[in-house]
Amino acid sequence: MKISSQQVMATLKASKTYETAQSSRTDGVGRNQDHPYSSSLSTDGIQLSEQAEELVRLQKTLRGMSSVRQEKVEELKELIESGEYEVSADKVAEKIISRAAVNEVLSAEEG
Repeated sequence: MKISSQQVMATLKASKTYETAQSSRTDGVGRNQDHPYSSSLSTDGIQLSEQAEELVRLQKTLRGMSSVRQEKVEELKELIESGEYEVSADKVAEKIISRAAVNEVLSAEEG
């Protein structure tokens, strides 16, 4: 499965929103900063939907991944330098069309 940059950004944004909400509500020791009696332990809780939990897991996984596939970069670099790299117009056109379709679906879901 290929993950588009829009999907990655949506995941990161959702995870960042969750982490910001968590860190702004407590002082790191479980005390709620918004409460007038902040010295007492907070009993507030949060329950994430399965989708939100999956987004958090994906975000953690993405943090550990490099955005550059170095092996692929080196392979392409060698092909270009040797003059053996060939671009298939059909494959380029196919990718452009498929990306446009994915972007259209994603923008329809957001709107």
